[in-house]
Amino acid sequence: MMRVLGFDLGLSAQAALSPSRGTYWFVNFIANRKQTNPKRYPTNQQYDYRDPGLVLKDYAHEVDSPYREVFGYTDDMVLAAKKIVWTRNTWFHFGEDPTLEDLIEVAQHVRAFAQAAGLASLNQVVALLTRLQRIKTGQHQPKLQPSSPGSAPQPSPEPVKDADLPPEEPPAEIPVPDDAPRPRIGGVWVGAIPDTRFKVTRTGDIVDPATFESLKSKVGDAFGRKAKQWLAVPPRGGEVWVAPDGAVGGWINENPRLLGYLGDDPEDEQARGFLLPRFYEVQGDMVRDLDTGECRPLQGTQVDDGTLVRVTTYGDVIVIDDVQGVKRLATVAAADWFPGHLS
Repeated sequence: MMRVLGFDLGLSAQAALSPSRGTYWFVNFIANRKQTNPKRYPTNQQYDYRDPGLVLKDYAHEVDSPYREVFGYTDDMVLAAKKIVWTRNTWFHFGEDPTLEDLIEVAQHVRAFAQAAGLASLNQVVALLTRLQRIKTGQHQPKLQPSSPGSAPQPSPEPVKDADLPPEEPPAEIPVPDDAPRPRIGGVWVGAIPDTRFKVTRTGDIVDPATFESLKSKVGDAFGRKAKQWLAVPPRGGEVWVAPDGAVGGWINENPRLLGYLGDDPEDEQARGFLLPRFYEVQGDMVRDLDTGECRPLQGTQVDDGTLVRVTTYGDVIVIDDVQGVKRLATVAAADWFPGHLS
């Protein structure tokens, strides 16, 4: 999808701008950007005119962007462009494969921009979204290859044995040892899953169904806060498990996930938990909700105005840098954040 979008954006811009700016307008445009804004356009980086990240970033953040001449300009289009760039960067730097829900989310942003800009790839994006929704609801049925008229049904092919695979063929699954390092909080669980399950009660307690002992006895006074963080995205079946090292896990959709720890979280964690479905933008000592325009104070961020940030269910305010990856700027409590966002 991103490759199709990039080609559509790049070729449309080339066709629209070459007559007035010359065939090599893009080369001159990049040279100028590197000179006037080296922080956003590093001088040692190569750029492709079909890179959707480059086109949409320039469109969203530069008031003199030539891409605004090509595709038009509205606040909603800028919002969609920012969300596409941020989500794409998240996939590259957040440390795990995107889920079906992640793909649906970014495809919806791409559709919004493509429709407003009149891109030729709109129909392909709409078709993709339709199929994704049908996969999500279990309605999608893969099409079978039709047999030739009058021919007998083709037998199923013999299963390929491991010995028949070429030497360079990677294994379908790579075994992970039980003592492998834990992923970040929110990441896919590593190693064996304990058999014992703890049930989440209606009051928010987490108990052993055999003994009715609460996990609070193992956590102490921090239990209320930690339980809310573990259960911010409800685990499937209302159940969690606890590993010998105190790691708490549960099934989130189709994947086992690390939800947190009975004790202190690792000090090197940058983005604990799951991303809230909100996008924010830094403006001085304030942060603005892109969808509502509402602002809240956020002190000491030390990032450029216009930087997009996200917040996790743990309250970690994070930015994704093209070079450094994920970086936590601050941790906020529900009472200090936008009402209802961290509830």
